[in-house]
Amino acid sequence: VTLGLTTMLSMIMLLMLVANEMPRSGGNHPLIGNFILFEIGLCTAATVTTVIIMCIHQRMELQANEPPRHLLRFAYTALCIKETIDWSENDTLIKLRQRANNAERLDRLDSIPSDSNGNILSISALNQDRALNELLKMTLNIKRKAKYASIKYDWVHIFRLIDYICMFVYNLINLVVSFVVFF
Repeated sequence: VTLGLTTMLSMIMLLMLVANEMPRSGGNHPLIGNFILFEIGLCTAATVTTVIIMCIHQRMELQANEPPRHLLRFAYTALCIKETIDWSENDTLIKLRQRANNAERLDRLDSIPSDSNGNILSISALNQDRALNELLKMTLNIKRKAKYASIKYDWVHIFRLIDYICMFVYNLINLVVSFVVFF
């Protein structure tokens, strides 16, 4: 964003310095002045596009929504990235969450530790169950953080592809206009 603003400011200064010294091309503005005005407009459009892309990218990361699979596959294919996504990971995470929820419910319901036959369990068995429940909660937390990092990484690739496409389009427009103006 700052590069775009700096470029626009420098082109405006260049236009002001050159406008009075250049010969006229049949109209009010010199030919180079028209070209510089177009470049200022193109830099403005590119800067606005960059700000919009950055805002959308930040919003997608904060919401932690998974990108659509077709868009993700297209981005990975276009950027030549080997797909390292384990699509079955979601099922594993759901199963672990269900286990943790069941374990929490059992913890709340069982005030007296006992086994399936109604025999009172020893303190060590109770501590082992609680330790396993805590371990399961920690594992779920690590999986959740890894999933968030994976989603963030996927959105970075998608928006990098969008940046490349915008760069290509703006450079193509710049080349076409330069060719038309000077040839």
